[in-house]
Amino acid sequence: MFGRADEGFARAPAAAVERGELRPGVQEHATDLIARIVGPLLFERFLLGVRLEKDLVVSLIDAALAPWLPGA
Repeated sequence: MFGRADEGFARAPAAAVERGELRPGVQEHATDLIARIVGPLLFERFLLGVRLEKDLVVSLIDAALAPWLPGA
């Protein structure tokens, strides 16, 4: 399902690594990161019928990227 999406998505973490915002190697885990972000969003929206709020999306992204922060 995410085949092409993770190819394009991998460029964003790579750029964050270059800026020093994320640790090297995160790009290799693009599929896992997408699953950790999109999976819960799909569940909330389509199975629970919840309207997705910005705070939820931001918190999911923050949680998925937390292990890749430079100080983690």
